[in-house]
Amino acid sequence: MAAITLFLHAPATNISSERLLSPSESISSLRSRLEHLTGIPPTAQKISLYTSRTDDPSPSAPPRLVTPVRSEPASDEEDEITLMMLGVREGMGIKVEDTRPPDVARMYTDESLLKERFELTEEEYANRSDTVLSYKQRHKMGRFDPNAVASAEAEAASIEEQVAWAHTAYPLGSRCEVEGGYQRRGAVRFVGTTEFAKGVWVGVEYDEPVGKGDGSVNGSRYFTCSAKHGGFVKPDKVKVGHYPPIEPFDEDDEEF
Repeated sequence: MAAITLFLHAPATNISSERLLSPSESISSLRSRLEHLTGIPPTAQKISLYTSRTDDPSPSAPPRLVTPVRSEPASDEEDEITLMMLGVREGMGIKVEDTRPPDVARMYTDESLLKERFELTEEEYANRSDTVLSYKQRHKMGRFDPNAVASAEAEAASIEEQVAWAHTAYPLGSRCEVEGGYQRRGAVRFVGTTEFAKGVWVGVEYDEPVGKGDGSVNGSRYFTCSAKHGGFVKPDKVKVGHYPPIEPFDEDDEEF
């Protein structure tokens, strides 16, 4: 069922909003939407449907109440009642009022009633014994785990070794074919680590526009080529060797 435009108005929180809603939406579902929009919990919402929006201070025609006010939601019943069943139409207004006592409502909406925020300096936080930091220190977790530090150092050394090996196995400028067939031939233009993903990557300038870019990813440039001629693949997807460019009418390279 096509959505229609309705005007939501919550005077207590000065909220006015134009929304597209489905006539098949249940009242209980609407209450959940209104809570996110207005901050008024479903049990404190007093909902009315009007012929037009209710937030216009000087309307040409005052809005008329279409349905009786619905308060104290009955969840079982309202799961079955839809906006369409209440006679909702394009351009109508839904007014939601807060039934909580004013002093209670202000506790949740008036920022001046909030207590001063409790803050600690880094030094004070580090000297406390009841923090997440102290817990990790006592139990040697995360960066305080000597084995994790050694593992990170070993991983860094391993990456350096992988990059060195990849430079030997995939020399820059060498011809290659990427997994996927003869149409994905090109030349190696980059070998190393990147900012967009972990591990070692091989940057290829394809002969044909079968790539995803021009040698750059997320604003970082690794090599330069024509648009859609560049791509990055893992080393195990690349074969280096005698892979000359495919001639358009080379019968020896046709596939059947």
